[in-house]
Amino acid sequence: MRQTVVLRDGRKVVVRDLSPRENVEALRRYYNALIEEGAPILACKKVSVAEEKKWLKRTMSEVREGKRISLVAQSGGRIVSISFASRDKLREEGNILLGIGVARDFRGAGLGCLMMKKIIELAKRRLKPQLIYLTHLGSNKVARDLYDFLGFREVARLPNWTPYRDKRVDRVFMVLKK
Repeated sequence: MRQTVVLRDGRKVVVRDLSPRENVEALRRYYNALIEEGAPILACKKVSVAEEKKWLKRTMSEVREGKRISLVAQSGGRIVSISFASRDKLREEGNILLGIGVARDFRGAGLGCLMMKKIIELAKRRLKPQLIYLTHLGSNKVARDLYDFLGFREVARLPNWTPYRDKRVDRVFMVLKK
């Protein structure tokens, strides 16, 4: 998949499948920038080039095995968003977990919504899920509003579950309505 889209603010972004030939340093810069800013995601530690290479190798193996889809959005050659759909394991292999990150300077322009719509569409077509779900930090109202808009509904909340910014916040599980 490869598509050029124009965001609400007029910027152009190329959305495409993750490739085994990705620039590992560009992936690392994107990921570590999210960590540095304290983005409301589950990850919390910066990665080295070696760790990013390992991640890419493992991820591409899962893609080849039909267990994962990963999309990248680039603007001016810079990675500005990554989303994924990943098959659960064992008895839950019919369930698909979604995840997304968006670079700070691209939030609010519609990129998150676009990436989520694309990954949902591809997950339905390529992975044939029984359920599509995601989790988010309860303090992340922007994400919650997007997920509600896309048709997800809350099915579970783990109170004070996840450490975030020197406190504990709820972890929320949401399932896409069929």
